[in-house]
Amino acid sequence: MIIKIDELSDNVVNRVHSIISESKIVQMQECLKKGETFPPIIVFNDNGIYHLVDGLYRVRACQRSGIKTVESDIREGTESDAFWAAIGLSNKPGRIKGEMANSVRLALEYCKGKNFSEIARQVGCSGVNVSQIGSKRNRERRVLKKERGTYEAWRKFKTSYKEVEKIISNMSIMIVDGQHKIPARTLCESLSDKINKITQKIME
Repeated sequence: MIIKIDELSDNVVNRVHSIISESKIVQMQECLKKGETFPPIIVFNDNGIYHLVDGLYRVRACQRSGIKTVESDIREGTESDAFWAAIGLSNKPGRIKGEMANSVRLALEYCKGKNFSEIARQVGCSGVNVSQIGSKRNRERRVLKKERGTYEAWRKFKTSYKEVEKIISNMSIMIVDGQHKIPARTLCESLSDKINKITQKIME
């Protein structure tokens, strides 16, 4: 089936092939100039979203050559199905270094329900590799979640402090413990100085 290139979504295949070989695209452009033809690209139709699964370099070469349409093998499937298929198709000789680990991470994220053995077979690595990458990914997620939580708590604290600062700045004198009077400006400056010191420590 012929499909318009601008109707394709390349999110899946771009995530799987995180590193693009410019020389390979140029080589395919030269083949097109000679009149050579390529096998159909593989596309997954996800309710009208056409996920490109295989044929990234062919599509890039066609785009640069001014070609608007391409022969395609269209199959039905979700984004998760598209990721699973793209990961399996990338498992071949000549795979760029780093793509194996990238494929494992994508399978863990987008292909829910697949166990480590299934992922290992699809990616072309050992179950130990999948386990190690999965453990590292979980650690990174926990750290990120903790950092986000700390940042959010700090942001709320800063917002509350600014409200207090606004109230104090509109007062001339504050009475502490029912008898001690402190100039509001002095108290505000003291609070501001402490907040700034805490901020600097957090940013270190």
